Amino acid sequence: MKKTVIIFFLGVFTLPIFGQNSRQTKEIKIRYDNIFKIFNICISGCSTTFDKDKTYSWYSEITQDVKETKGGAGGKLLHGNYKSYYKNGDLFQTTNYFLGLEDGTFTQWDEFGNINFIQKQDKGVTIYSYVKPLIKKTNKQI
Repeated sequence: MKKTVIIFFLGVFTLPIFGQNSRQTKEIKIRYDNIFKIFNICISGCSTTFDKDKTYSWYSEITQDVKETKGGAGGKLLHGNYKSYYKNGDLFQTTNYFLGLEDGTFTQWDEFGNINFIQKQDKGVTIYSYVKPLIKKTNKQI
C-alpha cells in the first residue's frame, strides 16, 4: 500500500514540474550553393531573460537564415543540434544550442576531414578553444 501511495505522489508532483520546462522545436533545413545546414529552432516554451553580454543565435523567417545578436534576438532562438555540411556531404560544423546560446562542443572540419577548430561553450560562455596551427608550405629545399 505504501508503494502505491509513494508512486502516486511522485507522479502527481513531478509531471507538472517537467511539463513546465518542455520546449518544442522545429527542424529547419537550408541549402546554399556550397553549404547545407540542418538545425532546430525553439517554437514553444522558449521564454528566456537575455544577457546583454552574450551573443544569441536565431532564425530569421524573413531572410531564411541564421543571425546573431548580442543581448537579444529578432526571431526564433536556435535550440538543439546544429550541423552544416560541405556540398559533397562531409561535415563542416556541428554544435548545440540552448535557447540561442552555444552550449557544448563546437567542432569545425576542413574540406579534407581534419578538425581545424574546437570550442567548448557553457550557455554562451567559452570554456576552451583549440585552433589547429596553420602549416606554411614552401618550395625551398633544405
